Amino acid sequence: MIGKITEIKTQIKSKERVSIFIDGAYRFSVHMDVLIDYGLSVGSEVSEVLLEQIESKDELKKAYAKGLDIVSRRLHTEKEVRDKLKDKEYGVLTINKTIEKLKEYGYIDDKVFLEHYLSFKAKTQGPRKIKYDLKKKGIANHLIDYALEDLKDDAYSNCMVLAMSRLEGMSDTLEMSKKYRRLAGFLERKGFDFATVKEVLRDLKLKPYG
Repeated sequence: MIGKITEIKTQIKSKERVSIFIDGAYRFSVHMDVLIDYGLSVGSEVSEVLLEQIESKDELKKAYAKGLDIVSRRLHTEKEVRDKLKDKEYGVLTINKTIEKLKEYGYIDDKVFLEHYLSFKAKTQGPRKIKYDLKKKGIANHLIDYALEDLKDDAYSNCMVLAMSRLEGMSDTLEMSKKYRRLAGFLERKGFDFATVKEVLRDLKLKPYG
């Protein structure tokens, strides 16, 4: 047994948290909801085991609040949220429980993220770059491959639109070979494969020489 709660004081910076004093000395702080869940009040006796349980539940509540703050700003993948919680030094078990709860309430859904991401990026990036970026964000390979399968038919037209826009900004006096190289480099950096880029440049009547 650690001792008896002698004072519970609301914190100045956060009205939802309280400071717990045991036997006249400050011992820990906790969210008011956790305090209520355990039925703690002045006079309650606190053991080491109970304290560990309280601290674990309080950490989970803080982690979940942080998770909600993260997903409220924009859509995130599971990996992105997990990494941000790791940066805040929450424990693995706490993070797993937080992720599970966020997924349960629909705040994290990699399929939804994927659809949203493609709706914005598919017309300005090629499949190769999209796949690379999505893998970094932790989207499963089978989800990426399935989604990109639907984009195959649009790759040429998206590449052509970007090429034409870029070409309009080039000087008319620029040598064809330089236009070709610059445009090819630009389109490949955007993530289009060489075969698609080559086809687009051919249809734009550009050659690597002349």
